[in-house]
Amino acid sequence: MTKREYLRSLGFRVGERGRFTDEQKTAIAAYGGVFNDDIKPLKLDKLKEDVPTKPTASLPKQYRQREARQLSGYTKEGYKVGFVMCAACNQHMIWCGCEKVAAPSIVVRSDDSLVKVLTTSYQV
Repeated sequence: MTKREYLRSLGFRVGERGRFTDEQKTAIAAYGGVFNDDIKPLKLDKLKEDVPTKPTASLPKQYRQREARQLSGYTKEGYKVGFVMCAACNQHMIWCGCEKVAAPSIVVRSDDSLVKVLTTSYQV
């Protein structure tokens, strides 16, 4: 039985859709059972099929190389730039196996001891 059928059985005038009045809400709250429209139907046709997982045996095990933190450097204009990825191996600094973390190409100077600035020639 739905909420609307229940209210009709009590003598309320209820449409097919719309909001309930305060008296109707009180009558629904006094009902001790469960309504059909409160129970969600099962989606049996949308069950997930067994999808094979990606094999992890072919991937090498990564080991944490260093603690995570924000690295910084400066552009040629003097703006401070923050980064966490190594420009040489394209990995996060904690997984990077390089001796020092390579800064992005926009960085020309860094005071951080973990950062290696890649030298490029700028034409001005």
